[in-house]
Amino acid sequence: MRPYYPELDALRFIAFIIFFFHHVFPRETNSYLPYVSETLAEFISTTVNALAFGLPLFFFLSALLLTKTLLIEKERTGSISVTNFYIRRGLRIWPLYYLGIAIGAAFFLKDEIKGVSAEPDRWMMICMYVVMLGNWFYASGMHHWSYSPATPLWGISIDQQFCCFWPIVIKFSNRLTISVISAIVFTVALFAAYALGNNFAERDTTIWTNSFVQFGFFAVGAVCAICLPCRTYIVRSTSRILLFLLSILLWSGSNFIFQAKVIGSAPNGWSIIIGYGFAAVGCVTILLSIWNYKNWHPLIIFLGKISYGLYVFQELALLIVEKVLALVGQKENLILHVFVDVTVGLCITISIATASYRFFEAPFLRLKKQFSAY
Repeated sequence: MRPYYPELDALRFIAFIIFFFHHVFPRETNSYLPYVSETLAEFISTTVNALAFGLPLFFFLSALLLTKTLLIEKERTGSISVTNFYIRRGLRIWPLYYLGIAIGAAFFLKDEIKGVSAEPDRWMMICMYVVMLGNWFYASGMHHWSYSPATPLWGISIDQQFCCFWPIVIKFSNRLTISVISAIVFTVALFAAYALGNNFAERDTTIWTNSFVQFGFFAVGAVCAICLPCRTYIVRSTSRILLFLLSILLWSGSNFIFQAKVIGSAPNGWSIIIGYGFAAVGCVTILLSIWNYKNWHPLIIFLGKISYGLYVFQELALLIVEKVLALVGQKENLILHVFVDVTVGLCITISIATASYRFFEAPFLRLKKQFSAY
């Protein structure tokens, strides 16, 4: 039977909530100056920017599960069907991914029909998303963030790029070789981060959306899949709390000390690679803090199962909330805006993702099971 790890579903939801708050709260220091002191405003904005590491946590978990399931397939069947893997992955990712792109394209088309001033190269953005190169639209350094429900899908592009070659690596490698290749991928990620940092690249776009930089989190996840403790691994509650707090400190240090993920140009290469290194270790400690813990509420597990839909539809839900606030003349009220985003926006996101999971994704998931190796 296929192994199931409920704690990883829970961690998926935790990763989504972290990243969702990163989208909800303003990332610029100036947004908070009317309400708090400059020091506190800078603290809040730096914290909000650090919440972005919820997305690399998704990458980390994706590689962990991908590597673990493929290794089990190899052990049970003697090999890996790369073709069946691509079919399974396509059935899980592509339907919802392309639905999200279609919603983004409709959003752009609506603006054109209304005569709203167009964002430059927005159709180029859609085309690059279609061919799974959406992240390079921003990593090129030529574009700023787009105002579209499809914008967050650049992260799916990176996931799919990694999935193109990783099953082949596992098929023809043993565990030691996989670990060595993972170490090489991680080293390449650090070199890429260092080179971009030394060239004063933009931390919020050019470095953040670069595939080679983010592949480092996949590499760490792959190693964890090989080295994770057995299911009899027991950690006391106090140790779990300390590990979780350590994750927060590592992610915070990545931004507060090394300024790895803030708006603006990188100061140097070392700050970027150390900051991203802290974030990667933070992913490991947060995993260890919940590994083999079973007492999760069923709602948390369910929300983890639909976390892909939550990720895809979050920006659409927040844009709906923003339109409503604009209609009632409260768009500029920061406190109300954040409160409504967190409450109403989250409820809308969960509602759409639940409906999508049950009525849109379910047929593809049933079909996906026919290509399972075990």
